[in-house]
Amino acid sequence: MKKQLIALITAVSVTFGTTALTEPHFNSFYFNSVSELIDFVSTEAINEVIEFMDERPDGNGAFRKLVSELKNGSLYVPKHQGEEIFYRNQEGFHNVMLFPHELYSNPWIMYFPDKTQSGVERISIMYLSNEIQSNHEHISELISEIAPDAPNIHNYSEYPRFTEIYISELQLKERKVNTLVHDLKNDVRKSIFFAYDGVLVMILTEDEKIPHEWLKEFSFSIAKYCDVCLLCVSNKPLGKGQIIGSDTPTIFDALEILKHIVGMDSEIAKCGNAREAALITAESKATGEPTIFDVLEILKCIVGMDNAIDG
Repeated sequence: MKKQLIALITAVSVTFGTTALTEPHFNSFYFNSVSELIDFVSTEAINEVIEFMDERPDGNGAFRKLVSELKNGSLYVPKHQGEEIFYRNQEGFHNVMLFPHELYSNPWIMYFPDKTQSGVERISIMYLSNEIQSNHEHISELISEIAPDAPNIHNYSEYPRFTEIYISELQLKERKVNTLVHDLKNDVRKSIFFAYDGVLVMILTEDEKIPHEWLKEFSFSIAKYCDVCLLCVSNKPLGKGQIIGSDTPTIFDALEILKHIVGMDSEIAKCGNAREAALITAESKATGEPTIFDVLEILKCIVGMDNAIDG
């Protein structure tokens, strides 16, 4: 099993730009974009990694839960000024990493922004259980439940590498968060922990300064994907052309994907049945086949921007 998984992950490395180490459970999977990460999660290879992680002596099912979250459309993507962050895009380095087993014995997703603009070297997220999210008001208590013996405000003196761990606050875009800040003796960079909805966030600064101005415009959004959309984002043929009973994707499949991506499944009802809505222009009614113009008409109806688009 172990040799087979090493071979599998090595093959995945060639395809997705990941790096396989000799011990698969310490693998870090490297990607150039969020869509590449989503693509990887949609492959059969991820199931082998899940199985291996579950079989670890310290396996806690956390990686399986993370993959389930991602497949169910809950990928937290870092934003600045409402747009996805600018990544470092350095030759020989990747922009997004997935660690199946990392800090606090949990999987983490790491994003690497352009630190010359942000003053941030790394943004890491760990998914939280509903119980942990709802039971803790302060970040130090939350981390104590996740990892009771981890460095914290009450015990950092027991860890020689720490100068101080302290509680603070940080203003983000549209919210203020309670933070736990790590100061190290031999590293000027600061690690800043805080909870953001369903994830624990760790921001590693570029140097000793906390980039408050940049962080005032920092937020997360949740990328909405479903199984169909995963395939769409991956530029693969629809595995569910099956939506209309055919193995060949058609304009109707595109409409179903559009409905899900924009999160307006109920609103599409105003346009009627998907097949009927697609057949709304004179040209398509004459031929019985929808055209690109139908897609525009459908989009106009969904977003309620008939006048703006007509203009």
